[in-house]
Amino acid sequence: MNPAVFSEKKNILNNLSRVKWTLTAKVIMVAVAAVLVTTAVIVAVSLTVMKRDIKALIGAQQYSTIKIVATALDESFHTRRITLRALSQGLPPEARHDPHLLQVYIASHTSLTEVFFNFSVFAADGQLLANFNDTSAIGRFNVADREYMQRTLEQKQGVISEPLRSQISKRAIVLMTEPVFDDSGNI
Repeated sequence: MNPAVFSEKKNILNNLSRVKWTLTAKVIMVAVAAVLVTTAVIVAVSLTVMKRDIKALIGAQQYSTIKIVATALDESFHTRRITLRALSQGLPPEARHDPHLLQVYIASHTSLTEVFFNFSVFAADGQLLANFNDTSAIGRFNVADREYMQRTLEQKQGVISEPLRSQISKRAIVLMTEPVFDDSGNI
């Protein structure tokens, strides 16, 4: 440390010790100290309360956002399931037994690409019979071992799969199924 700076600080301390502290000066110093301490405590408490309130506000906003997204997803899934059900119920009886007519039927529903990335028809044994996006995949894929196919066959109703990787597109997807019944009520 520079000796001149040290000497100057020492002089300031000596000058402060020479000041005659009257009763009024002492009271003023105590009052100023009390105000400073009180201000520091109030600021600390206010910051703590604000921090807690901001956390609660952010938590509430995040919950609201998640709730809105979940509701939108639920409505989107519901709409898509209704669309699939309408498509399966509108399947001509002759297309149920003729893969070529089945492919023609799904190929004629081009507006469904606005709702689905792809749509396919599988036989009850899991074999791919028709596919909208890639007809070359027909006959090359079997989903009999997939959980969503097994649940559809067991429950005899449409299901929504867990997220998975598509065998055809290799994309991460969620599948929706809708069984097609023959006149006897079999899938």
